[in-house]
Amino acid sequence: MQHLAQDGGRTSGALGMTNCYSFRDATRPPRSAVGGKAIALIEATSAGFAVPDGFVLGVGFFAPWLETIQQSPLWSALLAAATEHSPGAATNKTWLRPHCDALQQLCGTLALSLAQRDELERALVPFDEETLLAVRSSSPEEDLATASFAGGYETTLGVTRTTLEAALVRCFTSLLDERVFTYKQQNQIPLDNPRIAVVVQQQIASEVSGVAFSLNPQNNDYDEVVINANFGLGETVVAGQVTPDTYVVDKIAAEILDRQVADKTTAVWLRPDGGTELRPHATPDVPALTDAEVLQVTALAESVERHFGHPVDIEWAWADGKLYLLQARPITTWLPLFSEMRTAPSAPRHLYLDLILLTQGFSESLSVLGGELWGRMLTAIKGPMMPAGPDGIVWNIHGRQYIHVSNMLKAFGPRLLLKQIGTYDASVRALFDSLDLAQFKPRQKPAALRGYLPRSLKHLLGLAPSMLRSVLRGRRAIRDLEDGSADIFDNCPAELATEHPFDELVERGLARFAGLNTSMVALVAALLARARLYRMFKNHDVDDLLVQLGMDLPGNPTSAMGYAMCQLAAFPEVRQA
Repeated sequence: MQHLAQDGGRTSGALGMTNCYSFRDATRPPRSAVGGKAIALIEATSAGFAVPDGFVLGVGFFAPWLETIQQSPLWSALLAAATEHSPGAATNKTWLRPHCDALQQLCGTLALSLAQRDELERALVPFDEETLLAVRSSSPEEDLATASFAGGYETTLGVTRTTLEAALVRCFTSLLDERVFTYKQQNQIPLDNPRIAVVVQQQIASEVSGVAFSLNPQNNDYDEVVINANFGLGETVVAGQVTPDTYVVDKIAAEILDRQVADKTTAVWLRPDGGTELRPHATPDVPALTDAEVLQVTALAESVERHFGHPVDIEWAWADGKLYLLQARPITTWLPLFSEMRTAPSAPRHLYLDLILLTQGFSESLSVLGGELWGRMLTAIKGPMMPAGPDGIVWNIHGRQYIHVSNMLKAFGPRLLLKQIGTYDASVRALFDSLDLAQFKPRQKPAALRGYLPRSLKHLLGLAPSMLRSVLRGRRAIRDLEDGSADIFDNCPAELATEHPFDELVERGLARFAGLNTSMVALVAALLARARLYRMFKNHDVDDLLVQLGMDLPGNPTSAMGYAMCQLAAFPEVRQA
């Protein structure tokens, strides 16, 4: 039976040294000293969560080992090679692997000094000699909101006092793994200052364990928790060694929405004398969790999310009828939504499509001013056909621009909506094919869309003569549009040279821009031609090619950039980088 002696603070007074910190320490160490994983465990322990006790060996504890590595010619050789290769080339491991292998081989000579050994022994005083331990990394660069390093560092489970030093060396050695260097280069993290801290924690002999996400990472639903579970230790789930059971839970209604019981053929179990073993499971198709246990894991994920103030990915374990929290880290794959865009818990969800990312191809936000002007320009072109704002079809907010798909669904119905979405690229169409649109349909039509069809029809009728001319004299209509656009550009310097206030300049510019409306209907001929092409090739499964054909046209700056990048890639200097 494993148990820990509790002293309520730093163990035996020995952890007052800055290189070693107890989970129960009243003073929180800096993240730079112990890393995000340890900080989360210390905070969770302080908050009263059932965290198995432990301590963290800080960055300073491993300073002598890092000094040995960094004084080696092998380290200098790696840094020199890194400067000769661009970050993108890090994925080509032919240059990186030999350097990492040599450094990791050097780590095999590392051993605890007398000072390190003495500090470690004092940290272990509260633990029984028979207590098994889990040894995990806690790099200051790991488990961040923007970088997870998942799977980069080594974890050792079922560690005994005898095997603890080897487990520490193994964890430290993974700091020099090529996967870690590759990830750092790809995320623009400096390579010349490696740091690692190591968590040493009581090992829980779990009967069932796994992970839980406090929001659904598949659909970004804030009201859903997703749980993966398997028998035994959680290593099979975290490492992807089995297909785990999956539960999707409505955390507002405390209701299991979906349950996928997998064929969990194997599980990792703790050996009483230390270490772990992978064994076949006698009843692989039996659910790993009861409904009551699913809801308790859900409640734990919710509580951890509330405490940390952001969506979390937790590791949990059931042992002897008790639920433990093993780790908590930020979810890195969710999409934060502006508070104005989020619906109330349990209220119908809203579905948005990022218009800037979709049409312009970049994910960075515009400035707030730039976003507002962009929105005003779109309104000037589309008029009543595309009302703006939270009750409209397009919403400009904080430098982003979104299509309010839910409002479109209510105004147009699913058939017309999907027909419009069908003009976008294949990935967008495939996404919409996988969605149950009914759950995103508002109960009432938004105020801005009432009377939408009559207003749009009136607007189109006003443009009918210009549309007819564009069809009959397409080339002339295109020249008129090009001439009108050039006139606006030519007029900009003269407008800026005046002393008009900025807001007046904006209004004058938008007025000239709106004057292009009658010329822009020249595009109607192209739209009609595209519709004819779709009809001609309706049963030939070439929709994706037709979408690409509509994008790869003269004057499309995104297409021009793609060609320029291809031409640039042909240069020997670029190919050798």
